[in-house]
Amino acid sequence: MTRTTSTRERQSQVGFIGLGVMGQAMCLNLARKLSTIKPDAELHVYDQNPERSEVFKAIAVRICESANEILARCELVFLSLPSGVEIAQLLDLSAGRRKTGQWIIDCGTTSVIQTKAIAEALSKESVIWIDAPVARTREAAIKGQLAMMVGASPEQFDTIKPILATMASDISHCGALGTGQLCKILNNMILFQTVEALASAAAISEAYGLEAEMLFSILSQGSADSFALRNHGLKAIAPRVFPESAFPVSYAQKDLSYALELAESLGIRCEGAQTVDHRFDLAIKNGLSNHYFPVIRSLYK
Repeated sequence: MTRTTSTRERQSQVGFIGLGVMGQAMCLNLARKLSTIKPDAELHVYDQNPERSEVFKAIAVRICESANEILARCELVFLSLPSGVEIAQLLDLSAGRRKTGQWIIDCGTTSVIQTKAIAEALSKESVIWIDAPVARTREAAIKGQLAMMVGASPEQFDTIKPILATMASDISHCGALGTGQLCKILNNMILFQTVEALASAAAISEAYGLEAEMLFSILSQGSADSFALRNHGLKAIAPRVFPESAFPVSYAQKDLSYALELAESLGIRCEGAQTVDHRFDLAIKNGLSNHYFPVIRSLYK
C-alpha cells in the first residue's frame, strides 16, 4: 500500500469552514458527492452565521457549533473565508486544539507571503497547509464547475484531487506551496484591469452616443473579446447592474492588494494595477464598497 493511499484512507473526518457566497455552494456539492470518494467519510460544516447552515439540515452532515470543533476533530479541513485576516484569527483561536497530522486546504484568496508563513508555522505541528483558491462565478460553484488552482507537492495533489473534483471541473496543479495563490491573485489582477478598461470604453462610447451593449457585442466578435467582456461587460457594465450580493469592491481591492504586495516584494512596479487600486479607493470613498466591483463604471460621469 502506498503512502498516498494510506493518507487518503485516514482522512475520513472531513470539515468545511465558511459557507458564504462560494463556500456554501462548494460544500453542498462536496456533501452530495463525498460518499462516492470516501464511503466511510463524515462531513462536518460550520459558519459563524447559523442561517447559512440551515440548508445542510436536510443532508447527512454534522453542523458544528464552532470552527474549533472541526479543527479538533477532522483530518481534512476546507476553508472558504473572506481573507487572510479571518484565517489568521481562526488559527490563533484554534492554537493547541488542532488535530495532529491534519491537512488544511485554503480555497479562499490569500496572500502568497501569508500562505508560506502559515504553512511553515503549521508544519511544526505536523499540519499540512495547501492553497487551492477557486475562480469563476457563483453559478459555476453551484454547478460544481469551478476552476481550482492548487499549490502542493505532487503527492499531496494526487491525494486530494478526487475530492477537489466534487467541487471543481478544472483542477490545475500549479506547483509547490503558494503557486495556487500566485495564479489566483494574478488572474484577478488581470481581470480587474480588464474591467477598468471596459468601464472606460463604455464611458467613451456612451458619451459619443453608442450604447455600451452595442459596443461590447461588436467587440466580442474581435480581438477585444474576453470572459470579462462577455460577463462583467455585457451583464454588469452595459446594463449598469451592480448588486451588493456579488463580489464587492472591498473584496476586489483585497485581492489586488495581495498582487501588489507580492510585486513590491519582488521589486516590480505594476502601474496598471495601481491605477485600478486608486479606482477602488475612489469607489469606496463614494460609498460603493459593497457593490459588485464593475461599479467602477459609475465613477465616469
